[in-house]
Amino acid sequence: MTLPLLLSGLGLLATPACARPMARRLPPSEWAKAGAAMLATGAVVVEASLALQAAPFVLRAAGLEGVAELCEHALGPVAPGGVPLGIAAAHGLIAALSHEELAVVLRHEVAHVHHRHQRYLLLARVVEGSLGLLPLVRRATAAVRCAVERWADEAAAGGDSADRASLHAALLRLAELAAMPEVAAFTTPGTVAERLEALTADPTCGRAVARRALVYVPAGLLLVAAVVALGGILEHVTVLHMLAGLCPPH
Repeated sequence: MTLPLLLSGLGLLATPACARPMARRLPPSEWAKAGAAMLATGAVVVEASLALQAAPFVLRAAGLEGVAELCEHALGPVAPGGVPLGIAAAHGLIAALSHEELAVVLRHEVAHVHHRHQRYLLLARVVEGSLGLLPLVRRATAAVRCAVERWADEAAAGGDSADRASLHAALLRLAELAAMPEVAAFTTPGTVAERLEALTADPTCGRAVARRALVYVPAGLLLVAAVVALGGILEHVTVLHMLAGLCPPH
């Protein structure tokens, strides 16, 4: 029973990576929130499935062999930067950018603070640190990080063509100077190309029903599969609880 739960969790973790080509056309604030939700839910489901799979071993270690066998039968087998950096970054930006470019970059950073983007970045870091060896997880966390950066870009420049051009020029200029540690923070590796492309296009908006369907329908199906699998496990746990007293003492 834990195998469907585990596969559902892995699918949710991989969805931001697989859906990125289509989801990048959605408003970045929406995609950042959706991608973060998929990462968080997928990580919880995977961790829960692994914890359930470990239950028989824990029960055996506690001397509850009979309960462990019932539990194993129910669950089934599983298939195999700080302040100094901020000061240095400010000096690097002032030296590298024009007044207009610096102004829009500062609005970009203010947008990060205003929308509390550190929560999304912390989530990506935690998921990557704990499950980063799994396939597509690092690509999924990179997709969320890029969506967060684009969210701040759109908040800073909006639909104003001059501001978008200034931010595009600043991003391009700092990408060229990315080897300098004092300006590297603004040009996160792996996000530059997508951000530059987005800034030259019109701000994403509108219904985009087909795009949303291609992103959210697979994620919704995986979530339903996880809920169904977890419901089946809980039913078996209820039976296990009732039968636990029938196991003969050792």
